[in-house]
Amino acid sequence: MKGRIPELVRHPSAAHVIDELYSASGPPARNAMAAEFYGREYRLFEGGTLNGVAGAPASLARLLAGVDAGKAGAILQHMAAAVLPIVEKKLVDCALVHRVLAEFMALAPASLVADAVGPLSGEALLHMVHTREGAAAACAVLAHGSPKDRKAAVRALKGHVARMALDDWGHLPLITALSVVDDTALLRKFIVTELQKDLLEVVQHPTGRRVVLQLLQPNCNRYLPPAMQAIVHPPEKIYTPPAAGAAGAECGAEEPHVHSPGCGHAHGDGAEPEAKRARRAKGRAPDGGGSEDEDAVRPLPPAGPLGLSKKDPTVRRTEVLGGGLGAALAALCAAEAGVLLRSAHGADVVAEVAAGGVLEAAASPAAVDAVHAAVAALAAEPRGGGAGAAAPAQEHVLESWHGSRALRRLALQGSEARGGEESAPRRFVAALWRGALRGRCAEWASTHAAKVLAAVYAGAGPEDRAEIEAELGGVVEKGDVGAWAARFLAHSKA
Repeated sequence: MKGRIPELVRHPSAAHVIDELYSASGPPARNAMAAEFYGREYRLFEGGTLNGVAGAPASLARLLAGVDAGKAGAILQHMAAAVLPIVEKKLVDCALVHRVLAEFMALAPASLVADAVGPLSGEALLHMVHTREGAAAACAVLAHGSPKDRKAAVRALKGHVARMALDDWGHLPLITALSVVDDTALLRKFIVTELQKDLLEVVQHPTGRRVVLQLLQPNCNRYLPPAMQAIVHPPEKIYTPPAAGAAGAECGAEEPHVHSPGCGHAHGDGAEPEAKRARRAKGRAPDGGGSEDEDAVRPLPPAGPLGLSKKDPTVRRTEVLGGGLGAALAALCAAEAGVLLRSAHGADVVAEVAAGGVLEAAASPAAVDAVHAAVAALAAEPRGGGAGAAAPAQEHVLESWHGSRALRRLALQGSEARGGEESAPRRFVAALWRGALRGRCAEWASTHAAKVLAAVYAGAGPEDRAEIEAELGGVVEKGDVGAWAARFLAHSKA
């Protein structure tokens, strides 16, 4: 099969054989298989010569870093000639294709990426999201697609959203869709409604909760690691229309790796014919009707960033949450506060819902206050459980590992929140102090709940803080409440 990999993955049956071979191979063999898409040297000879080093490169990025700009353009043209037929046939199940597509979408100029986006904006997307490279390619499709492409992609997700949200990599394209699609009615219809059906499971799942938390607290390193943020938000690509009569002058400022006049809009081994460009620009086939070539009827993208989103991100998040998801989240956190605060992942969701933010604007202050009241009621329970003598004892929410840390982070926001006493974090601190902690400082000051008590002291308003100082003064060492609290607040990022 050596030397024939690009041709074989274009065949529906042979692609499955290549997928099995790729999955069973080690890194050197996988690199060699991927390198056949980079140039003929890697197909004809035992060791490629494109990078001046024997053997296949570990990645396309490493290969392009070792060649001049002219050669980089030729490599990407050759890669486009191999990749675009696969994309047009939608034969994207193979993990090798996922890898090649991810590299192509990341490093090819905008003109070539635009050609790949259209065929992938549909059911083909579902065949890629279960691998890291496939998810990266799917995120690029959503990020660089036109409104029409994004609409087709979101519609294709129908019936698969919940399963994607619970997948190690499938949740990332969902986050991208919720971050770039301007049609929030479309998002609510095809994504949000499916998330709401299994909301309790989603918010307690390690990957599912990221989809929800991205709406509540976007791009937070605590919830979405920087490496995943890089996948979810691919670098911007700038499309520059070709000058009149210049078939290959598209790469100018599009991509730092490609600055060659020869790296044109490739559909074969050379540049795209000028006549075909004219037909594409007019958005019709040669005969004025349909065409077997999908590319012939796809108009050229407008000059500027591919897939530019026009809606303000905060407005988008507010509209998505305002369609019912925000109210459902608040109701769930109020009803299941005990379960969520004691879980490793649900505690973060409760903390962000109780913090208000865009959710308060999307739902209502009363819905957020109901969450505060539910948490305060849990905290007011006696140590050892308050569900009755017959029920097994549960760890108190103020002493649980996850709950205590989530509540501390939330209470600390009271000292930083804008809006004074009316801000959601400050209202939470007041509810927790007045409804659960007042009169019990001596009970909690020497337990794991002390960190929560210290955070409440730091985030409280002047009136509540005076009460806390008066009560804690007779409990802590030397009566210095500020020094006592500072010991816990020194590690407030934990």
